Amino acid sequence: MNNITKKDDFVDVEIVEDDDRQYARFNNTKRVNTFSARFIGSIGLFGILIYVVYGFVQVWIGLAGLELYFDTFLAVIIGILAMMFLRMTIHLTIGGFYYLTYAWNWDWYFAALFLMPSLLFLIPGFLLSMIASFRRI
Repeated sequence: MNNITKKDDFVDVEIVEDDDRQYARFNNTKRVNTFSARFIGSIGLFGILIYVVYGFVQVWIGLAGLELYFDTFLAVIIGILAMMFLRMTIHLTIGGFYYLTYAWNWDWYFAALFLMPSLLFLIPGFLLSMIASFRRI
């Protein structure tokens, strides 16, 4: 078993050779963990920011689609009532699909792909809320 230690400015790596494999072991993990935690934290913060902006754009497109189909006042009332009392946003997804296909002339599959992340979380949540409401009966 031969151990080779390589010193770098950032990290000390020890190459360990066993009988049939070779792997690296970090000697000074404190510096590595601090850097990786900051790097991964900044990526996570940036991802959360992008997701929040995407959510606002999706709500805006959904309300614009409802406004295109209905009147402005009725679209806002439908949006507020459905989100407050039904706790669901499927109307925004349908309105967004309508707006993307008719106002922006997107193909239906591009519009569905744009709205898919909300559907991926919306459908299981809706089904679970329905199951929970039937269990209370």
